[in-house]
Amino acid sequence: MIDRNFHRAYEYCSPAYRALFSPKQFAAKFGLTKLAWESVTVHTIHKESDVAAKVEIQLFAKAYVPDTEQSLPVSTIFSESWVRSEDQWWYVPSN
Repeated sequence: MIDRNFHRAYEYCSPAYRALFSPKQFAAKFGLTKLAWESVTVHTIHKESDVAAKVEIQLFAKAYVPDTEQSLPVSTIFSESWVRSEDQWWYVPSN
């Protein structure tokens, strides 16, 4: 995501998500944003079961001001869903 390589990031999505959404649809969720990811840190992991977890990610980014070339540093914490399937953890994007 930092490199804006959305097709590579798509490969981390769960098989169930990939069965419903194409790489192009996934990229569209992030490609139009005026937010440039700079770094991420795993803040906390809440294991809900052996096959499900909520992961809080702290994102550091630059937010670009509309109609200008200016950017502002931003930091936020958000929650991601992850599932375990076939001994591998997969990201489940929210729709």
